[in-house]
Amino acid sequence: MATANEGSSMRVVSGTPTQAVTEQLSVQPLAVLAGVQKLRANMWTLAPGDRSWGWHAYSEQEELYLVLDGAARIEAGGEVFELAERDTLVVSAGVAH
Repeated sequence: MATANEGSSMRVVSGTPTQAVTEQLSVQPLAVLAGVQKLRANMWTLAPGDRSWGWHAYSEQEELYLVLDGAARIEAGGEVFELAERDTLVVSAGVAH
C-alpha cells in the first residue's frame, strides 16, 4: 500500500465502520479520522479493471474513497494509492484524481 509523500495531505487510513455497511453508511467517523471538513462520498460497485470517472477535481470539497470489498487503485495528485478492503483515502479539494 502506498503512503503519501512528504508534504502531501493525502494518506490512506484504515477504519472499519462500526455500523452495518449500507447505502446510508455514515462517513462522518471517517471524515474525523482523516481530518477533513467538506466531505463527499458516493457508493460505486465496479468490476475488476473498471473506472468510476475520468480525471476531475473539486474546488471546495474533499472526496472519500472507502473500499468495502476487494481492492482499488486510485491515482491522485501525481501519486498512486493501493487500497485494500476497508482502507480509506480522502482526496483533498483541488487535487485531480
